[in-house]
Amino acid sequence: VYVTQVVYDGKCYGGVLNSFYVGQGPVFLPATPALKVQADYPALWRGVAYDYYSGRGWSREVTTTIELERDADGWFVVVGAERAVGERNRQVVTILSNEPRAIYGAARPVMVRMTEQGRRQTRMDYIPTVDAYGTLLTSFTQTPGVQWEVISVMPPDDPATLRATSPDYSEHIVRHYIEQMELQAQVELGPIVAEVTAGAQTPYDKAAAIRAFLGSTCLYTTRAPAVPRGEDAAAYFVTSERRGACDLFATSMAV
Repeated sequence: VYVTQVVYDGKCYGGVLNSFYVGQGPVFLPATPALKVQADYPALWRGVAYDYYSGRGWSREVTTTIELERDADGWFVVVGAERAVGERNRQVVTILSNEPRAIYGAARPVMVRMTEQGRRQTRMDYIPTVDAYGTLLTSFTQTPGVQWEVISVMPPDDPATLRATSPDYSEHIVRHYIEQMELQAQVELGPIVAEVTAGAQTPYDKAAAIRAFLGSTCLYTTRAPAVPRGEDAAAYFVTSERRGACDLFATSMAV
């Protein structure tokens, strides 16, 4: 069961947002199923990605999309799909409630098409687009019954392969994901990260140590109060409140 809306103090947020705040207080997750997913392999599904952290939330620095072209078999193929390396994961994603624009797919979607069942039920033929982060979108709101067949390339997940990954990051990675870090997060979280990852030899082991730390010291709840004004959301969650929903756990892990 997946939800398309998150409600903060009576306000609903769903679909594809170019920015959003985290740690805004008690969260209401509707019980109504949003998607039904059948897949060859278990995975995490995503509909949108963000790349800039402000201390209070996330935003997308690039919001343009590219319309995909359809081949003879009805597949829309993402540019560069032929170079993607990894196992293919076929998924059938059925929309069960109104979903503004996101086409949910596992890992890196490389091919997508509407199913005949979805076309017959909705009498619509949606044209998918892809954004700079590799996520798939439509131009119009999707109604219940829309059904997509998605082919994704799955990244390696075995520890040996991940430990062998080079720690030499490109200039683009350093500039966009390391140097842009908020000062408060650096000052308050830096010593904690150094202590938690002491002895970890690879980026994978450091990430695993941080994940274990968050899982053992922080409590998941949808009823946590809002992060106080002026506080960095990740720093406050880890050092003070230590209670929150998935937005704070994910943000703290990334930061």
